[in-house]
Amino acid sequence: MDVQWEEARDWLLAAGAMQPCTTRALPPLPGAAASAASSDTASASASGGAALPPASLVDFASSLQDGVVLCRLVDTIAPGCVPNIHRNPTRQFLCFQNISSFLHACEEVFGMPRAQLFAVEELFHASQFHRVVTALSALSHTAKCIEFGLTPFPQKRSGGGGGGG
Repeated sequence: MDVQWEEARDWLLAAGAMQPCTTRALPPLPGAAASAASSDTASASASGGAALPPASLVDFASSLQDGVVLCRLVDTIAPGCVPNIHRNPTRQFLCFQNISSFLHACEEVFGMPRAQLFAVEELFHASQFHRVVTALSALSHTAKCIEFGLTPFPQKRSGGGGGGG
């Protein structure tokens, strides 16, 4: 999934559903960075503390957690399919409503079978984030997304010699 989540992020950027800065919305709290940092980051803090990459899988999952980006995505491709987006949800149930609205649009407007989607909790708690990325990939292959001009992912790789062994 290492590459596929990055393809999902890039696809959402291309669709205009999120901006590059979305994945780094909040700076770390002073003094909290050391306790929350991973061991990889701890060694970098000795050299100035600015070793965090511009985005990570955790950042990407966090940017989708409230459902706003996902609602914006489907509403951009099929205007009006999400009648009410909670743009700054301050409560869990509002995030759940956003995610549910996205899932409903995927089924009803984009024609995706429920089996290709994920449960609200799987995104909100990031417990099965690979299912979210897989669902976004399936969405990218729908006729509406292709007609909108978006390139599906993962893209077929040709001639690269496959890789693993």
